[in-house]
This record gives sequence, structure tokens and C-alpha cells, in this order.
Amino acid sequence: MSENSERLTIRLLIDNEIHYFVVPRSAEGIYRAAAERINKEFARYREHYKDLSLQKYNALVLTSLTVELLQEKKNTDTLPFLTSIEQLTSEIAETLGEVPSLENPKI
Repeated sequence: MSENSERLTIRLLIDNEIHYFVVPRSAEGIYRAAAERINKEFARYREHYKDLSLQKYNALVLTSLTVELLQEKKNTDTLPFLTSIEQLTSEIAETLGEVPSLENPKI
């Protein structure tokens, strides 16, 4: 497959403006979902805060989505460690012949 056929131009309506993006074919759904999420944030802020400037709405939406992204990244970063700890706890308890309970640890 040629490089050009692996990419496509999509048109997204974001905050009542049309924007064109050239994206990998496999990422089209993510871009469309992102546009939908952005539009929901604009609608939410416009409903709660009437008559702000476009610049202020942009700042609110960008801040809100970035905070959400960073929180999700933080949760994702710790998940592998928590999974490993749970697995090791189970293996240790199994070796010792105990049933592990992370809710009520014996410390």
C-alpha cells in the first residue's frame, strides 16, 4: 500500500468551524472522537458561562481537557506497578499458603 493511501484528509466540525486534518487511516476514529469530546466541552462551558469571548472559551476547554489528560496519564503510569504488586502479593501468599487480601493487609 502506498504511503498516500495510508493517510486521508478528514473534515471535522469543531466549535462550529470546519477544520481539515491529514491523518493516518487507522487514526480517523480517534480524531472524530476527539472532535466530539472537544465540542461537548465547548457546549458545557457555553451553557454555564454565557457571553465569554472565544479566547476565554478556548482557554477553559484547553485547560479542562489537559487536566483530564494528565490525570489519566498519571493513573495509567501507576497501573503497571499496582498490577505487579498485586501479582507478587498473590505469588508470595500462594507460596506461604495464605489467601491474600489487599483490603486488610497483615502489617
